[in-house]
Amino acid sequence: MKQILLVIIAAILIASCPAAAIEPQKYGATASQDLMQPDIELLKAKKEAAIKEAEELEKQGTLKSVIAEMEEKKKEQDGVHSDLKARYEETQKQVESLQQREELIRPEANAIAGPVRSIAQSVAQSMVQSMTSAEYAGRKKNIDQLIPQTQFPSLENIQKLIDLVFDETVRNGKIAISNLSYTDTAGKEQTGEVLRIGAFTALCRKSGSVGYLEYASSKEGLSQFLGKMPEQHLKAAAAFAGNASQGMFIDPSGGGAFRFLADQSAKEDPVMDMVKGAVDYGIIWLLILLSFISLWVAVERLLVYRKIDIKNYSDKKSLELALTNKLYIIATIGSNAPYLGLMGTVLGIMITFYTMGNEGFMDPGKIMMGLSLALKATAIGLVVAIPSVFLYNVLLRRAKVILMKWEIVNG
Repeated sequence: MKQILLVIIAAILIASCPAAAIEPQKYGATASQDLMQPDIELLKAKKEAAIKEAEELEKQGTLKSVIAEMEEKKKEQDGVHSDLKARYEETQKQVESLQQREELIRPEANAIAGPVRSIAQSVAQSMVQSMTSAEYAGRKKNIDQLIPQTQFPSLENIQKLIDLVFDETVRNGKIAISNLSYTDTAGKEQTGEVLRIGAFTALCRKSGSVGYLEYASSKEGLSQFLGKMPEQHLKAAAAFAGNASQGMFIDPSGGGAFRFLADQSAKEDPVMDMVKGAVDYGIIWLLILLSFISLWVAVERLLVYRKIDIKNYSDKKSLELALTNKLYIIATIGSNAPYLGLMGTVLGIMITFYTMGNEGFMDPGKIMMGLSLALKATAIGLVVAIPSVFLYNVLLRRAKVILMKWEIVNG
């Protein structure tokens, strides 16, 4: 800045020099202007040069200050980089130390983690069938964190597993009543009083009706048992829920025994067993027998028509009786076989719907299978009826031809 000020002062002094102030009276006006013109231009040039030099000096001073500031920041960053590098080297040493320690303790850790994962899998499997899981949704998540092989079980999760096992053991010997939501047999969500006996049997009671419940692990909730339980089991459960009895039927297997009882109860209906036997062994075998009878009569009539001699018959009525004998059997079979098959189909559909109502729910594949077996009777009935009608028409036409030949011969 001092240099800039000196240059500006020098420019001002040059501009105010006495030699440049020549009195115009000594010379003429034109000569005076001619003599002063070069001095004025010289002064302007010097002034402009001084200004440019001052600007350049000012710029150089600004750049120097910026460069000094950048160098100061670089020194600071170099210091930070050195500090980070030292910390990185220290951290790297700690990582190597931890890796060496991990290699030393890995066998012992695996020896501990293996049994813990095995126990966790067993407990998780029992939670899938436990009724208490419906009251505490999400508690299985703590077990799931212990099962994967990719991570070592933490002490916190191991402690949660131990607490869960003890809690399940305690609840397994208690009876609890609470208001919970469950899915009824119609598939609708209901909320009512749930009576849980241990961790394996639960009852729902709403509006005076009582039903058994089962735990659905897929949705972590309760569903009403779809199988039809024996009536004495339901009465005993209703009496127990109403404090009118000290005992009821329980299922320690988590639903397996009740499903067996429901299947046995469905099989114990003698009427439906008789109807099913009538479809399988009555109608179908009757249609098969009728088909053989129809075929036998048709063959017998064809043999008779081949051997008959119209000359032996002097009366047309006697010939007609001989020709139409037993044709009514084929006609009756051909006209009634579809109705027998239809009756078998109706009975088969009735059995299918009865089974659906008895079990409460059926797989769609089983329903389709039951309906297809029911339609089997109609199909067999048509198979018997169509050939019978065809044979009847052929034989009837053959009989008419023989009668016409008799008329031609006898006039």
